[in-house]
Amino acid sequence: MVSVEADNPIGAVAETTVSTQAQSPQTDTREAMRAHVARHDARTRALDGLRGIAILLVMWYHQTVFAPAGWASSLAHTLAGYGWCGVDLFFVLSGYLITLGLLKSKGHDHFFRNFYVRRALRILPLYYLVVVISLVILPHVPHPKLGHFGRIAGDELWYWLGFSNIAIAHAGTFRHGILDVCWSLSIEQQFYLLWPVLVFFLSPRGVLRAGLAMVILAPMLRLVWLYGFATEPLAIYVSTPMRLDPLGWGAVLAACTYLKVSLRRSQVQVVLLSGLALIALAAACYSGRDTSLNREVELFGFSGFALLFAALVATALSDAVTGPAGWLRRVLSWSFLVACGQYSYAMYLFHLPLRAVVRDVILKPAQFQGLFGSMLAGQFVFHILATAMTLGAAWLSWHLLEKHCLNLKRFFKT
Repeated sequence: MVSVEADNPIGAVAETTVSTQAQSPQTDTREAMRAHVARHDARTRALDGLRGIAILLVMWYHQTVFAPAGWASSLAHTLAGYGWCGVDLFFVLSGYLITLGLLKSKGHDHFFRNFYVRRALRILPLYYLVVVISLVILPHVPHPKLGHFGRIAGDELWYWLGFSNIAIAHAGTFRHGILDVCWSLSIEQQFYLLWPVLVFFLSPRGVLRAGLAMVILAPMLRLVWLYGFATEPLAIYVSTPMRLDPLGWGAVLAACTYLKVSLRRSQVQVVLLSGLALIALAAACYSGRDTSLNREVELFGFSGFALLFAALVATALSDAVTGPAGWLRRVLSWSFLVACGQYSYAMYLFHLPLRAVVRDVILKPAQFQGLFGSMLAGQFVFHILATAMTLGAAWLSWHLLEKHCLNLKRFFKT
């Protein structure tokens, strides 16, 4: 959910084509710059498309509200139960973009000030708008479902600080119907507190090794805490140390990009297949709606999705994909996906309350069968309505608030 772009691809190839005719140095330079800008724009759209996929996966998970009846609806319900993995795709993208931006900023004046101010301008205005509405305004609205939102058993401070994952892990349950989705933002903010310091003092290769260390450490911690200390799966799910591997993979890709280390297609395929194998193993161990809170899924599946999405991001950044013939580029450049990626932050914060509006007021799950002839058809219409409302609200948020805050970044250039 970040907005830093990469300038150098994974698996980069030569940036200019040698002409058989003599050209002036100025012409060569202009053509090279145009080619570079075109590749940069293609990768930016590809990354926005990946963000779009991530937010749609999360919304698919949360917006699936029907009760399955029959094998087709049961299969659809089970597949939707894995939509939470969109958060892991967000983590890989965040680790990549943040780390690459930090590496490029090393040696510039005001390294830490500029980074933290720019992050604050991206995250805090909309976050605190949602917190104020949730904890201050909604409790005073005369509605039976809204009256309890102002109190979270004395843990409101964690939500004001942006560290809601700590309160959730300690309580062993989600606490707030609107704000609990912010647990993943809390993980990213806690990552931001320490990671810039490490990047500042480490060499680029040291950053690469640190990213690999996170990839190795996180599943080891999950293994120890799940089976050694019998920790509740929800605490594992929302705790920063246990979710470091997708962030670590993003950091590894960023270091490779910065160092211009080309990843061979065979290497990416090994990562991809390893991820799919672990996901398949996790699915074989457990199949159901709450897959994210199953011990085997947390042990194998988290690592599997981190590997899968690392391979996907690496592929999306390669010239083979971002070139004119790249099929994945065409998919990721689809305008709808790109728009969802651009507005993904607000969509993430808004989609739960807007889902509740659709579910409780516009189209109730009990109406699916009667209105549309099947539960699956009714669920499909529900997805369209809830997604359209969420995208519309996010569009308004971008144009009324977010882009104006982001314009202030020009005073804190990196």
